[in-house]
Parts: sequence; structure tokens; C-alpha cells
Amino acid sequence: MTTLILVTVGLLFNVYVDLEQSGAIALWNNDELHLFIGTSSLGHRVNLFRYPWFLLKNRLGGVEDADDRQGWLEIIAVTASGTQHHVLKVDYREPGMGPDLYTPIDGSIYANDPELGGLCRWAGDHFEPATAEERQRLDGIEHLTGKDIDHSENGWSKHSFAVGPGDIDDTFTIEVGNKFRILLSDIASGIGGRSFSIDLVRPGHPRERLWTRDLHWGMVSKAQYKHVFHRE
Repeated sequence: MTTLILVTVGLLFNVYVDLEQSGAIALWNNDELHLFIGTSSLGHRVNLFRYPWFLLKNRLGGVEDADDRQGWLEIIAVTASGTQHHVLKVDYREPGMGPDLYTPIDGSIYANDPELGGLCRWAGDHFEPATAEERQRLDGIEHLTGKDIDHSENGWSKHSFAVGPGDIDDTFTIEVGNKFRILLSDIASGIGGRSFSIDLVRPGHPRERLWTRDLHWGMVSKAQYKHVFHRE
């Protein structure tokens, strides 16, 4: 009878899991820097009876389709005169959705965004589809790259900084001419979580925190789950 009760409870109740990851693509030259910071939350509503198997699969690198997805893209532009901050909602219906392959070309920042038909351009506060002339000149997305760039011919550099479970504490420093520095930090936070922060250091000014987020990786309460994924 006790076994039957335990099985029934296991079949009727769910464990709620929120798996958060983040990362930044930094593009800079001697005068300016652009940070494209992506954050995704993958929600799993796992039957209590199946939860041990779910944990084992995750430890072995197995990936299950998420029950819920949430994504944000934040863009921070920094110059010697100040900063700008924009937040865009990203549709994570499928893995890989949202802009990627950020590449500076001819003074503009281009990217690949399936939602906008592929090649697009950062327009200061949003992405807009590339013009027909741009598509022809750049041969679609053929000139875009997912690789880091170290002082290209046009003076731009690019660095990718990913934050997720299993990371070791890490800090990366970007020098923008002699004007300012950007510090990207990834440190442990709680059990299995990570804290991702971005700081600005300018000569003659105190250190300024531009952005920070604590990333959770594990169980959450039902109320927390509903809050993150806007479920009733």
C-alpha cells in the first residue's frame, strides 16, 4: 500500500527546473564598444517519478526539449561620452533562434537573424533587415563569422564570453583605446549557479557596474517557475 501511494504521488506531482545560461559578444575598436548579451531560460516540468532519470541525463550531457523557453537580448553601447542600453525579447521556440554571427563590416554591425530573413543590421536600438544592395554586396551571410576577431583590418576586435554550469571563475578585460576598460566576470553563485557581471572602468571615475545577472541552474518553486515563464 505504501509503495502504491509513493508511486501515485510521484506520478501526480511535478518538479520545476529552470536552467539559465548567458553570454556576451563584445565588438570594439579604439573609440567604441558594443556588447550583445544573450540570456536564456529553459523550463522543465518534470514528473517527480521521472526526476532522477532527468538528473542523470543532464549529468551525462543529454538534452531534453524544454517545456518552456524565455530569452532576452540586451545591447550595451559604450563610448567615452556615455552608455546606451537596450533590451529585446528573443523568441526561443527552437534552439538557435535569435541573432548571431555578429560581424562589423564597413562601419556597421551585421548579424544573422532567421526571424528577419537572415542578414540584418544593428540600427542603434533594434535590428532591421539588410537592404537588397547589402545582401548582394555581402552575399547574404557569407561574410559573417562566429569566430573571435583580433584587431581586424578595419580596426575591430571581437570576443565571445559564455557563462553556464560547470564554468570555472573567469574575468576578461577589454581595453578600448586609452579611453576606458570593460571587465566581464563569471563567478560561482549558490549551488550550481553562476553570477555574470560587466563593469566599466574609466580614468578618474569610480568603477561602474553596467550589467549583472545571477544565473540559476536547478530546481525552483512552482511560484518561481510561473514568474519566470509567465504561466498561470
